[in-house]
Amino acid sequence: MKKKIVCILSALFISIPAASALAAAEIEVHSTTISAGGYHCMAVTEDGSLYTWGNNRQGQLGVGTTEDAYTPQKIMDNVISVHAANNNSMAITADGSLYIWGENYSGCISDTAPELITSPLKVMDNVVSAGIGNSHVAVLTADGSLYTWGSNLCGQLGNGTTEDAYTPQKIMDNIVSVGAGFSHTMATTAGGDMYIWGSNSFGQLGNGSYDYDLYSNQPTPIKLMDNIDSVCANGDTSMAVTKGGELYAWGYNEFGKLGAGTFKYIVGSPQKVMDDVVSVSTGNTTTMIITKDESLYACGYNYCGQIGDGTTASVYTPKKIMDDVAAACGGWTQSMALTADGSLYTWGGNGYGEMGIGTHSHEDKYTAPQKLMDNIMLPKIIKIGPSEWAEDGIDSAGELGLIPSELDGAWLTPVTRLDFCRLIYSLCNNLNRSELGDASTATFNDTDALTESDKELIACAAGLDIVNGYEDGSFRPNNLISREEAAVMLARTARRIDTDEAEITPHIFADHNEISDWAKEDTAFVSSLDIMNGILADDGSLKFDPHGSYTREQAVLTFLRLYNTVS
Repeated sequence: MKKKIVCILSALFISIPAASALAAAEIEVHSTTISAGGYHCMAVTEDGSLYTWGNNRQGQLGVGTTEDAYTPQKIMDNVISVHAANNNSMAITADGSLYIWGENYSGCISDTAPELITSPLKVMDNVVSAGIGNSHVAVLTADGSLYTWGSNLCGQLGNGTTEDAYTPQKIMDNIVSVGAGFSHTMATTAGGDMYIWGSNSFGQLGNGSYDYDLYSNQPTPIKLMDNIDSVCANGDTSMAVTKGGELYAWGYNEFGKLGAGTFKYIVGSPQKVMDDVVSVSTGNTTTMIITKDESLYACGYNYCGQIGDGTTASVYTPKKIMDDVAAACGGWTQSMALTADGSLYTWGGNGYGEMGIGTHSHEDKYTAPQKLMDNIMLPKIIKIGPSEWAEDGIDSAGELGLIPSELDGAWLTPVTRLDFCRLIYSLCNNLNRSELGDASTATFNDTDALTESDKELIACAAGLDIVNGYEDGSFRPNNLISREEAAVMLARTARRIDTDEAEITPHIFADHNEISDWAKEDTAFVSSLDIMNGILADDGSLKFDPHGSYTREQAVLTFLRLYNTVS
């Protein structure tokens, strides 16, 4: 098929920064699909459904009330990772949205929300991992950036002050693991450098000292260790697993929670606990350790049987509890474990229904694991970077300067209407064509809060009749784009480049009838030029998935194909 192309587009406005050459990130983060809070629990099933149960006095179950639940209650769909704190819960959905609910102490969720938030509240996009302490939040975004907000009395936000912050504060780059304790924070870089900051009242900073003053603080990150793979914090305890599988622990050690075999109340510097560790989760009273052979070890307080060894005697060195374990965690009185076949087990106290078995009693003590649910989602690797099939194309697009800086990273995040305008600019800027004349005359009633550069990009895209506004005069820059909407806008872009359609032969998709009538012609157009391709379904058929999301990696590759077609 011969394609005749004559380009009439240009670089849009020299006042708008050009896209820089970017390379695909190679960072991975492990999801968390079960989590134990103070007296409540969370679990995600294989289909992405989130269930919660137990204590709900602060709205931490997310059911819209403050009534306890003694059996698992479904809360949300499309969830891939969760985290429970004493009186809060967090969930990350597949599109990178972070939701938080529960106690809003010190505005740790939002300074505009009520004291108790009883249903999931979206607070941030592009998130892959998060933790919450007593009243501060630490969030890792898909480009490896660490953000914090909330209470900062002990410098736990790491922004160099002790003033509370109610909006996300960017602290560090290139982060792969975060942990939030009661009033301290930990983070590990992709290179294995571990940083820590905040309170040191119980030696949790690991610098060999401690200060009983509740308000002692270290308000900026300080490097403590290197060669670290992951970190974990809870209460006044800190833990780290090295890239070689060595577990180190320090800080508050009541009832042997550190697992270091000592009765010392405070351990002020990292102590090696054991080898061959792949993950650790330290709760309010116990620590759960998983080794390379998928064995679960536990140590710490055991008054309610939360160790799971059939007794109520505290354990000061890690004790083996179960085999074939993929994840485990503990709260105040309860513990949870997920086995490799997707089975969820709970044990310990049941005063608020933490066991999830339909009953509750402060006298109940389940000292051995009890199976509760099947089909729980196993932890997954969340890649901070593009999918394997997209890596080479994104690297090429980055070298050509086709990737706007705002779209670098978070590759599985759906593209917005503003994102598409940015991609149009990057394409036109790199084609370096003639002026567009009056293309930038369009105005909208909902873009005043945007930067001047973004407003110019939107006006130009609308002036070119590529991304249009709505009848009410709005542009809705943050609206997401479906695949069929992307096809229409890509077709308009290609026609602005004056593409000859004489010999077009479109692909035939198995779900052709699901494409909206207004999008069928343009979908055929872009597919015939191999600008936007179909998706191979599980049954082997080629589908277009017209109503599915149009992700950043898909968008960058389609613009790369368009650029190559023009070139």
